[in-house]
Amino acid sequence: QLELYLYLIDQLLGKSGADRETHVGKLGAKLKEMERRYNESVESVVARLYPDLNTRLPLALSLGAYTGTYAHPGYGDLRVCEESSKLVVDLRDRVLSKYMRFEHVSGDFFVVKCYTPGTEAVGPEYLKAEFYVDSDGIVTSLGLDLESTVGEKIWFQRRE
Repeated sequence: QLELYLYLIDQLLGKSGADRETHVGKLGAKLKEMERRYNESVESVVARLYPDLNTRLPLALSLGAYTGTYAHPGYGDLRVCEESSKLVVDLRDRVLSKYMRFEHVSGDFFVVKCYTPGTEAVGPEYLKAEFYVDSDGIVTSLGLDLESTVGEKIWFQRRE
């Protein structure tokens, strides 16, 4: 049975013998990295994305004040909702179906966990987010670090 199993695996992977062992080792390393990212705590993500954070401030406004629709000419609309005391964005209507969950860091700064619905453990991405509150205490925009190589956040303007 073992020989049949290994033969079928070899056929599936297109590998055999030492090549199979190398390939399986690489797959194992990828799985460990995926597991590490899944188990990565919010605190370790915050430390990685905000390394100079010394003081944690409370939210400037109630969580509901941040909800609404935010628009960008290139990225379209994002509808920020409150769900289970967290801010979320449901992007399942997009070509690349995603879900975003915001974790409060300090003041109007957040960490966003972005993942494919139903597979939260498989390669989630974490990015910085910031809400801008004007002098009247109204949230007017949302900045997301969607393109980290650009070096600045992509800003979405609040429509409602």
